[in-house]
Amino acid sequence: MPEWSEEKRAQQRERSRRWRARHLDKARELGRKWYHENKEQAYATSQRWRSKNKETVLEYNRKWDAAHREERAQAAASRRAVNKEKVAEYNREYRDAHRLQFRVYKAVGRALKSGALKKGACSACGAIEVEAHHEDYSRPLDVTWLCRSHHKRGHSERLSRVGGAGRGT
Repeated sequence: MPEWSEEKRAQQRERSRRWRARHLDKARELGRKWYHENKEQAYATSQRWRSKNKETVLEYNRKWDAAHREERAQAAASRRAVNKEKVAEYNREYRDAHRLQFRVYKAVGRALKSGALKKGACSACGAIEVEAHHEDYSRPLDVTWLCRSHHKRGHSERLSRVGGAGRGT
C-alpha cells in the first residue's frame, strides 16, 4: 500500500469527520464495538496520548474537579455517614500507627496558638497558605513552612528515594 501524502491524509480525515457527523449513531456503535474488541490497544493509545499531553490532561482534571467539588464532597460525606464504624476504626488504626506524627502535629498547633511558633511563607514559592514540614519528628518545633503542593511533592520525592509507597503528605 503506497504512503499517503499529508494532503491526502487531511482530505481523508475531513471525509471521516463529515461521515461521522451525518451518521452519529452508527459511528458510536462502531466505536463501541471496536473498543470492546481492542481494549488493550485502546488503553495503550490512551496512555500514549496522556503522556504526550500532560498539561492538557492536568488542565482538564483541574476544571473537572472545580466543577464537581461540591458533588464529590457530598458523596464523600454520605459514604462516611454510612460507614461510621469503619471510618472510626480506620482513623484509630492510622492514629495508632502514626502516634509520633500526631503528637508532633498537636505540639505545632499548641505552639502556634501560644505564639511560640509563627507561620512563615512557603520556603519554595513564597505562598501564604502553608503547612509545617518536619525533616525529623524528634524535633517537633523545627519546621519548614511549605505550601500544600510543595509539601506533598517533598514527601513523594522522599518516598521514591527510599522506595516507600503510599500517600506522602
